[in-house]
Amino acid sequence: MRERGGGRIINLASIGGLVVDGERSSVYGASKAAVVQVTKNMAYEWGRYGIRVNAIAPGYMRTAMTTDLLPDRAEEDRLVATHIPLGRIGEPGDLAGA
Repeated sequence: MRERGGGRIINLASIGGLVVDGERSSVYGASKAAVVQVTKNMAYEWGRYGIRVNAIAPGYMRTAMTTDLLPDRAEEDRLVATHIPLGRIGEPGDLAGA
């Protein structure tokens, strides 16, 4: 990228890397916080070469990994009411194009 005069890197983080997200999330949260921090450092170090480094950090998404977080409609409604201003759980297609 440096030789070409620039480029773009987009990392996939998570809201879990920015906030404490309940029990049993420490390892996941720490790994996503590392993605957030390495993105900041890379942006700082490589920006002078025209290399833009950013991350997207989605919130709750309906995936196989989150099945245990959303065991029933009542729990999903609670999460939405307390954490999600959009008013719904994200769908993988919501990230298309990002």
